[in-house]
Amino acid sequence: MDSRIQSYLRLAASGQRETEQIGSFLATFNRWWKVNPFLNYAIPNNNATPTLNEVNALR
Repeated sequence: MDSRIQSYLRLAASGQRETEQIGSFLATFNRWWKVNPFLNYAIPNNNATPTLNEVNALR
């Protein structure tokens, strides 16, 4: 995905959800996840090359 789109998504998600940096991902959390669990997701940093440990930490 284009890095400009990913940058925008990280910024937009940060304003509406709780976030946590986990390895090379910005994980976003919706506090009303039971209503819409699909709003909980992670966006990779630009030029991310996640390790297996980072992916496992994210899971």
